[in-house]
Amino acid sequence: MKIVYVLVSSDDDYFAEMGMVSICSLRLVDKQVNVELVVDTETYLGLTGHRKKILDMIDNLNIVDISQNDPLLISRFLKTNLRSLVRDRFLYLDLDAVPVKSLSMAFGLNCDIALSLDMGCLVQHSPYYDKIRSTYSLLGWPIPQGAYYNAGVMLVDDKDSTRSLFRMWHQFWKKHAKKVYVWINLHLTERCIYLRLI
Repeated sequence: MKIVYVLVSSDDDYFAEMGMVSICSLRLVDKQVNVELVVDTETYLGLTGHRKKILDMIDNLNIVDISQNDPLLISRFLKTNLRSLVRDRFLYLDLDAVPVKSLSMAFGLNCDIALSLDMGCLVQHSPYYDKIRSTYSLLGWPIPQGAYYNAGVMLVDDKDSTRSLFRMWHQFWKKHAKKVYVWINLHLTERCIYLRLI
């Protein structure tokens, strides 16, 4: 089982520490996992002191050279490119995801990609529905109805279909990132899945 994290971090935040907590919890519930950490060059060079300990907790380090200064944009660049950066089937976890039981059942799913409902509910019941609606309106997209997915936990198979989906996601991200700076990741995931299903 390959578990993948994306880390874009500096001394000014706690993302490396969040990752350490998540990986530690993961290793308690799943002893036989292979953990891959995808980072940009600047993050890697900045992993010093106690923050460097995260490197001892992983199996594979994937360093990507990116000419971008904004940490959020670097993070989204890496996340929307994961399928081209990581080999084999993997389960992606956001750094704030703390596994409390084995994730092995996810790898038994027969699908190209699997995500959970955002906030565990249909979009019309989301506490963020007004923000979702205004963002979709800004982008000129139809307001989503029913299922609305979260990209914080993604099972991604190594297939042409998932490579195509991630290419679409990355292109949408490049086109719309400046319009809806913070929320773009979740909305673009949802939009790509919607377009692939219709």
